[in-house]
Amino acid sequence: MAEANHMKNTIVKPPEAFTLIELLVVIAIIAVLAAQLLPVLAMTGKDVRRAQCITNIKQVGLAFRVWGNEHGDNYPMAVSTAQGGAMENIVSRSSARPAGYGVTNVFCVMSNELRTLKILYCPADLSMNNAVGAVASMATNWSAFGPGNLSYFVEGDASDKYPKVILIGDRNIGNVINGSSSDTPNYGILPADSMNLQNAAYCQITGTLGPTQKPLPWAWTGGDLHQDSGNFGMADGSANQASLKGLANAITDTINALPVLSGNRHPVIFNMP
Repeated sequence: MAEANHMKNTIVKPPEAFTLIELLVVIAIIAVLAAQLLPVLAMTGKDVRRAQCITNIKQVGLAFRVWGNEHGDNYPMAVSTAQGGAMENIVSRSSARPAGYGVTNVFCVMSNELRTLKILYCPADLSMNNAVGAVASMATNWSAFGPGNLSYFVEGDASDKYPKVILIGDRNIGNVINGSSSDTPNYGILPADSMNLQNAAYCQITGTLGPTQKPLPWAWTGGDLHQDSGNFGMADGSANQASLKGLANAITDTINALPVLSGNRHPVIFNMP
């Protein structure tokens, strides 16, 4: 009887429901997470590959700086091969095109800092019919690494002493048609032309002193990689996505940042794979 009375007097409370405030907080959290996730989901395969390319360039830039810290604040382009650098293998202010030209040597001497060959290959570098030659594979080891596995050019005189100088960039670069060194080129409309930067070639871009100074109208190509756009890394370790006009501005900054020689701006020298 006592047990029956006890059960009768026991009140079982239903589980407490969320309050309105708690529901609003949960909804707000979900909304914030969705806002952060939607741009990622909306990215196309091209966008994802370009983002990965930017990540690669940042990692390569860091490898340059780490290597430089161990070699008197000099990048491989300014260190003799006798001291473990690649100066005699590339084109720079102090070195004309050597018989043993090979920009890949710049990266080979940094193999410990780079750690993986994956970051030397842009995942968007898939075109087999582009103007600068097909680069469509990623090397599996350093002994097999060659120009066909490298997606980036290197500026021959880049140094952390000149932070506004382009250090590396996508290899899909060339000069535009109908451009003029004395007139502002029609950025974003003129296609790239004269794309002969293949088979271990290099190009020079020069400027002269004065308010009318303009670089030759070099641009990204439209038929491969990032479609009329490109990525490049600066000597200060930063990496940028740039349109044709952004590239021209970066080239102008590079010309202005490098030392003046005999009254003329230093030529910008891009060593191509």
